[in-house]
Amino acid sequence: MVENTANGRRGAGTQNHCMHRKDAIIEDILAWRPFDHIILTTPQVPGAPKILMSYAFAGLADGGAHFEVRFAKPKPKDVPFFERIWPNVQGKFAGEFETLRALLAEQAKSAAPADEPPLPVSHERFLTQPLRAR
Repeated sequence: MVENTANGRRGAGTQNHCMHRKDAIIEDILAWRPFDHIILTTPQVPGAPKILMSYAFAGLADGGAHFEVRFAKPKPKDVPFFERIWPNVQGKFAGEFETLRALLAEQAKSAAPADEPPLPVSHERFLTQPLRAR
């Protein structure tokens, strides 16, 4: 992965280049609040229209975390493409979440509790309105 960062730090303005050659995908980070959310645009396949998406995190009272992936409604001209790729995107995320669940369950069984500093409190900055391009 290659990153182009604004002001030398990861955050809004960072551009991630994931994968290589014909499969290259560029992610443009629009908002970055560690431990709370990240908003980005990315084509799901090279040459595709960009899709606005976000990852949102929230701490739970039991020490766990709630994680959401959200996708913006596509532009009307992009709906046919989005409908075509959506089953693949859903399958990809479902598989990745199952892998993460299995890894975390295995880790919970074998790991002793670590002495770690408390995580910052979520500022509950979940989107309540759709983002619009300027």
